[in-house]
Amino acid sequence: MKLIIISILLSGIIMAQEVVELKQPNSSKIIVKFMFSNGSICDPVGKEGLTYTTAQLITQGGTGDLSYSDIQDKIYPMAANYSASIDKEVSIFTFQFHKDWMEKFYPIMIGLITNPSFSQSDFDRVKINQQAYVDQIIRASSDEEYSKKAFEDFLFRGTNYQHMIQGKSVSVASIKLEDVKNQYKNYFTKNNLMIGIAGDYPNSFLEKLKTDLNKLPNTKPEIASVPVVKMPNGIDIEII
Repeated sequence: MKLIIISILLSGIIMAQEVVELKQPNSSKIIVKFMFSNGSICDPVGKEGLTYTTAQLITQGGTGDLSYSDIQDKIYPMAANYSASIDKEVSIFTFQFHKDWMEKFYPIMIGLITNPSFSQSDFDRVKINQQAYVDQIIRASSDEEYSKKAFEDFLFRGTNYQHMIQGKSVSVASIKLEDVKNQYKNYFTKNNLMIGIAGDYPNSFLEKLKTDLNKLPNTKPEIASVPVVKMPNGIDIEII
């Protein structure tokens, strides 16, 4: 069931949050998703791949209180996991954990989303992996996957849909940590967020979640429009 929930904070600020709930009283697991309505189409020209870098650094970095290694050590006995999924128009963060670990896992989850550390060492690690993907892995690991990327480039040529969500070789090399911080501040905001939650969770958990998400940047992002794709004139062929 899809709900539009309006909550009035003590500060007097009115915050609108779109929430999708799926109560499952017999489930032992809780799944929380945060969907930000920005994807690779929001990458600046010359910084293609920046949204991907930002999302990966959020999930593969630390928080204001914990390093990435600290987090991995803490969640191991919880059998909890989380990840980021980036597409052309959206960025989605998924967190899964057993309901018995709800209280201990919550600070990690909310810290990653609202207070990522964005350390230089984490950034360097994430960027090295991203650079290796666009330079080598996508070309060598799977002909099928490479062909799909090539077709995507061909189909959307000249639009902000053209480039891979991971970016280009030159553009990834140009991304700096400051670019990531600015992308987070401008697009990963409380005004650009849908919450999805499923499982056996108390209502107080969702209310706390909505309140704490108010710590996200208050920027109203300017989302790029969906492009109009040029239709082919006859048969177009491209050989790679």
